[in-house]
Amino acid sequence: MNLPPIALDEYVKFASHHFEVNGKTIDNEVIELIYNKFDATTWYVQKMLNELYSLTSVGECCTLQMVDFALRQILESYEQTYQDMLIQLSAKQVSLLRSISHEGKVKQITGSQFIKKYHLDSASSVQKVSKVLLDKQIITQNGGVYETYDKFMSLWLKG
Repeated sequence: MNLPPIALDEYVKFASHHFEVNGKTIDNEVIELIYNKFDATTWYVQKMLNELYSLTSVGECCTLQMVDFALRQILESYEQTYQDMLIQLSAKQVSLLRSISHEGKVKQITGSQFIKKYHLDSASSVQKVSKVLLDKQIITQNGGVYETYDKFMSLWLKG
């Protein structure tokens, strides 16, 4: 089942309420940044909000300056998992995965510009490798746009 994203104003109300109930506050800009950074995908927004909540002391306001630290904490917690996953992939699969992650979203995965930019093999090779990554659900393809399935992994791969 595909559920539409929760509206930003609902996230603002929800997060603000949960912070305030426990004597904390959060800037609306923080919620909006997270919401946009993760394309309103609930799991990632919630994970970031939970991490920020745990980093915010009672009486303190969660600000934009805390977002990068929270994100680094999350990425570090998944680092071993991501490393283990990369070990299971071929060099070509890792190369394509890194390339897609660096772009964020790719429309022309077999286009010469993308292939040249990331020093990938031929279009047919990219097509073959992308099928494997799609089958393993490591990348997704919606409406002709490819991206890394795990948005945290994508950020981790960017370094």
